Amino acid sequence: MAQLEAGRPEGVRTLEQFIAQAPTSDLVPQARALAAEAHAKAGRNREAVEQYQALVRAAPTHALAPQALYRSGELSLKLGRPTDAEAAWTTLRRDFPQSPLVGPAGLATARLHEQRKQWEPALQAAQSVADLRGEERSDALLLVGQSALQLRRNPEAAQAYHAVVVEAAPGSKRYFEGLAGLAASLDAGTDREGAKRAYREIVDGSQDPDLVRWAKARLSTFETPPPRDTPPPKSKAKPKGAGGG
Repeated sequence: MAQLEAGRPEGVRTLEQFIAQAPTSDLVPQARALAAEAHAKAGRNREAVEQYQALVRAAPTHALAPQALYRSGELSLKLGRPTDAEAAWTTLRRDFPQSPLVGPAGLATARLHEQRKQWEPALQAAQSVADLRGEERSDALLLVGQSALQLRRNPEAAQAYHAVVVEAAPGSKRYFEGLAGLAASLDAGTDREGAKRAYREIVDGSQDPDLVRWAKARLSTFETPPPRDTPPPKSKAKPKGAGGG
């Protein structure tokens, strides 16, 4: 540890020597976590994942296991191994439901499903995160809404987006992201007047020029019905705690 704190690269080798020579020591999980982060900091993600996986295999109920699983998922994703990432996050969510990392892991899992256009599992994973009512809730609700829209479950999408609008600070970027989703949900459904009101509020209040242009374009279609099923511009917001963030 002193070598690592002093920025000396041999610290990792010393830790790994300790692990090899005293594999039953109570300090081995901590040593593996330290070695893993040192490897990750140096760009050796494969070695970092190996240390984290070894930690979980040897001490599956250790207090460091949730962190090891979460970081295994993050680093596996960087290595282009999304299946391994999903497996690590699934184990974390199943075995450590009280961990504060469950929300970030669930949202990251939902994002993986979103990338694969697997809308039903994306919706389920995102809804489970939203139900935790943690810091990831609004991101999760936006993904619930997007997934429900893709599944043509417009009332469910509208409910999720409405929750974002209600819970966000009025006039904030997140508020208008929720309002855009709500407008699209109402537009795709039967409440065209509600959609028009939402589009107008975006035009009048949003500071996002792309969102304003989209809302104006959607309003123009009401002059020449029937309306098209056009989703709002995708939010650029990223999940907290995922992808190294």
